[in-house]
Amino acid sequence: MEKSVDRHEGAGSGNLPVVRHDAATLNELIDNSCSRYGDLPALGMALEEPLTYRELHGQIVALARLLRAHGVDHGSRVAILAENSHRWGIVYLAVVRLAAIAVPILPDLPEADVHHILGEMECRALFLSQRQVEKIYDLEKKPP
Repeated sequence: MEKSVDRHEGAGSGNLPVVRHDAATLNELIDNSCSRYGDLPALGMALEEPLTYRELHGQIVALARLLRAHGVDHGSRVAILAENSHRWGIVYLAVVRLAAIAVPILPDLPEADVHHILGEMECRALFLSQRQVEKIYDLEKKPP
């Protein structure tokens, strides 16, 4: 795998080197970033302490192991019904790590649309935020 190092000239970048890997997978890029930038901030949201590359990697790998232990593997579908947050990103990257299929569902969709998507997609797992619990609470009681 060839790689080249360029300087990123973006605003606020501090001229950090950008390593480009030809034909790298997302998993390889995350693993390499953890090795290279371990204790630097990787992911953050307003008013929250950012996660370092090492913390982000650890949470992705731990969640991927948990998902695998619950039967999620290559091609399995995993729904994500939540607002933007670092947790959303971690779930998405853990799903991708397993070569499973993420099914992102917009949190502002009406309950009927959420139920339709979940019914059609046959998801193996569902991650949702506390705000979205009501949308799926009665899901098992409703006819398809």
